[in-house]
Amino acid sequence: MKMILTSSDITGVPNGIETVEKLVGKNRQDINIAIINEASAVDFGGHRWAIAEMEHLARDFGGEIEIVHLLAISKEQVKERIEIADVVLVLGGNSDYLKTVFDKTGFSEYLPDILENKLYIGSSAGSMILGHRTTTKIWTDIYQETEYTDKYFDFVNLEFLPHLHSPYFDRKGRVGSRMVDYAVEESRISNCPIYAVSDKAAVVVDGDDTSVIGDDYLIIDNGEIIS
Repeated sequence: MKMILTSSDITGVPNGIETVEKLVGKNRQDINIAIINEASAVDFGGHRWAIAEMEHLARDFGGEIEIVHLLAISKEQVKERIEIADVVLVLGGNSDYLKTVFDKTGFSEYLPDILENKLYIGSSAGSMILGHRTTTKIWTDIYQETEYTDKYFDFVNLEFLPHLHSPYFDRKGRVGSRMVDYAVEESRISNCPIYAVSDKAAVVVDGDDTSVIGDDYLIIDNGEIIS
């Protein structure tokens, strides 16, 4: 199982591109990427971030880039597009909604095979759904997203909280400045570590090994900040 869980853009994480090359086993100029951008469909308020992220991928990776619309094409067509990719990158938005789209389209059944044979890169919501789902309090107070489900995939034994120290939440009248407090509180009721990760860091899972690259992140377990 190989995955990189980011808050935003892997190209903006120190050593991010090099980590992709290492996990894929190819030079960046030869890496093909399949992009899934379903999570932002229910979000309103500007999608420049998605355009910028795809622009950066096109700039820094030289292989084919395919956008895979899970709701628009058949399972067979989805697999055809995924098969040519070295990397499956799932962009951000509403993670609850993203999980329901994966379930509705049958992509959830295909996901274990992807994790076994390709590199999965999550961006924000795309990262969150692979671990355990956070509580409703964090969901509503920080991310302010509509709830569509109460269960994520639990492929990795952690909760991923994106955008640590991001000014975006406070500009939008949220409580992003209290994310650390919420993460500590969450860790006391969770059965797994909490990874609060800035836009400049990423969690790397390579088989049984889990590490963090980049800058500005916290690992919190049972109410204690351990890293």
